[in-house]
Amino acid sequence: MALGILGFYNNRRFHSVFETGYKYVINPDGIPKLKYGDINVMYIPANLYTFLVMAPDPLKDKIESQVLRFPYVKINPLGLAIWFTSPLFLLLITRFKNGRYTLSAALTSLALSGPVFLWYSLGGAQVGYRYALDFLPFLFLILLSSFTPKLSKMAITLIIIGVVFNCIYTTSIWEIYPIFNIYPQP
Repeated sequence: MALGILGFYNNRRFHSVFETGYKYVINPDGIPKLKYGDINVMYIPANLYTFLVMAPDPLKDKIESQVLRFPYVKINPLGLAIWFTSPLFLLLITRFKNGRYTLSAALTSLALSGPVFLWYSLGGAQVGYRYALDFLPFLFLILLSSFTPKLSKMAITLIIIGVVFNCIYTTSIWEIYPIFNIYPQP
């Protein structure tokens, strides 16, 4: 029913059931923003880079650009690799175990991540990879099998690191550090 309503809306507004309007987004210089359309294989490298590699940016001093200022890094507004926001997922690489739902969760993650990595937008003003929320629950299902019979000390440590990192750097996109307001910002 939702797809029917969306299709009717798209057809009424753009004269096509499949047109969403993204191709009409124009940059300030008058050039269409989406050279390759809203879904294209050309976007896969940038999306995979953001999801797997993108690290925090250095927080440079406003006067001396070769000096970092406390707390030294800030989150890139386009996102951050999953290893920074959720270091617990490192256990998928180091302690992978084949569990009851591993295959079905892996296939579902792949099916959901395919269209996500084809999408033109990396997001904006976010802490992690924005579209990972579509397949993240299934990655957790894969991860659960490595926790049997209970959480290891390594898993608990990774969870704590992730929570502390996210608490400190969530607002760093705007260079706001409420936890560190005892430290004066120049």
